[in-house]
Amino acid sequence: MGGTKWNETRGENIAAAGIGGLVVPRPFGNGLRLQGGGEASGIALGPLTFQLAALVHALQHLLYCIQIDTIDVRSTPPSAVNIVNATEEFTDWVSALTDVKARAAIYLRIKRAELGNFGEYKVLDEGVSEMKVDVGPGYRVYFAREGRVTYLLLCGGDKSTQKADIKRAKAMWKTIKEQA
Repeated sequence: MGGTKWNETRGENIAAAGIGGLVVPRPFGNGLRLQGGGEASGIALGPLTFQLAALVHALQHLLYCIQIDTIDVRSTPPSAVNIVNATEEFTDWVSALTDVKARAAIYLRIKRAELGNFGEYKVLDEGVSEMKVDVGPGYRVYFAREGRVTYLLLCGGDKSTQKADIKRAKAMWKTIKEQA
């Protein structure tokens, strides 16, 4: 494929071959781009090769979206919008988790909350909210808002201990407010 010329004729052949006029033009950047119609030059693809190329394209798009989502394009680290503090009970709970993926997912959710994206959460009563982390048995992080941009992580648990965890979080928040 290294010495092959890319021309309109090959693009027209693909359209005539009946795969919807899709062509794979020459590599662009670090990978392939799919393009419709006969306006771009490309190579004829069999069904399996086309599916593979489409998969590569989808994965590259996903990685690009992840990079854009996680990397500040100005080359400066993003500044935190919120201040997120944690109680000792919360840090002990996270440290005691044996599921490394769960710990990483919880840490990532906290970092996103610092940047202003709390994701899926539910406001409970008495000033306590529940943040869902969809990993493992359905982990929950209970937090309260201390000020305009300051949040306190009270405790955590999973779906099986949800009712008791909510009661504990409400009691903790009530005690903290009374002490302040």
